[in-house]
Amino acid sequence: VLWSLSIEEVFYLGFPLLCLSLGRTKVFVPLLIVLALSLPWTHAALAGNEIWQEKAYLPGMAAIATGVLAALIAARGAPARRWVVPLLISVGAAGIGSVLLIEDLLWKVLRDGTLLILTFSSAALVIAFHWSKSKLEILGWLRSFGRLSYETYLTHMFVVLGVLWAFNKSGAGATHRYLWTLPALALSWLLGYVVARFISNPCERYLRR
Repeated sequence: VLWSLSIEEVFYLGFPLLCLSLGRTKVFVPLLIVLALSLPWTHAALAGNEIWQEKAYLPGMAAIATGVLAALIAARGAPARRWVVPLLISVGAAGIGSVLLIEDLLWKVLRDGTLLILTFSSAALVIAFHWSKSKLEILGWLRSFGRLSYETYLTHMFVVLGVLWAFNKSGAGATHRYLWTLPALALSWLLGYVVARFISNPCERYLRR
């Protein structure tokens, strides 16, 4: 967790300087695109060291750059053509679904390019859901995970280790192990909410004052 946090910290320390130096120039967005597309190559360059592949700075920053591009696109507002949002949802869902279901096959064909399917599919879903948020009230519970994502990210291992301990003590067979993810998800959300309610939000209000 601390190592992946350091990736984000370096990005968010350097990224504002990049924004200030380039401003709204024609170089800024192409630079983000190049960084986002560099993911397969920066990841492949670290082949043979699984830990470095997972925690390296450039692949992590490439994924964050994809999110920044998604935010810039979403901020422009939904296009007039109604078919764009359903298309983005379909493409995004299909991309993430393919990574979940046939990752081994994709990896044989695309190798590290599979990572671009994951990042750009996620970006497509984020943009589409932002543009159609008024129609997706039923997914409010899911959006709450997004709003609490940082607090959940920082604290979820406390829940995971506790649930894992309970699973081992229960003697439950491996056949039903997936059922244990439900209380793990619920408790992770709850812990994230508590941290946000009593620590993150009060700290933010204090800092803004």
